Amino acid sequence: MGAGTPRGAQPAGKEQAADEHRAAAPDGTEPRAVAAAVYEADAVSHGDHLGWSVVVTGTAHLVRDPGEAARYQQTLTPWVTGEMDQVIRIRPGIITGFRLDGTGARG
Repeated sequence: MGAGTPRGAQPAGKEQAADEHRAAAPDGTEPRAVAAAVYEADAVSHGDHLGWSVVVTGTAHLVRDPGEAARYQQTLTPWVTGEMDQVIRIRPGIITGFRLDGTGARG
């Protein structure tokens, strides 16, 4: 994926963009839906203003291999509750981030 933000990508946030298009499978066979996606992970200590934030922008793909999906479901812990019957992989195109070091201006 080239430089720039994929068409339909959202600014930072834990959401997936709704822009969807068709892309060929890696072996060139059956096309499948692909969506632009943005995912943000962060941690901040509000007491000392230390933390970090990382934003991944790329394309979202449904993990179709049952063994691979099962491995992810056993390894990862969703941050939302409820039944999770699909696994989505984001293939990153742009990764940005920053560290909060507590030296910023305070008001």
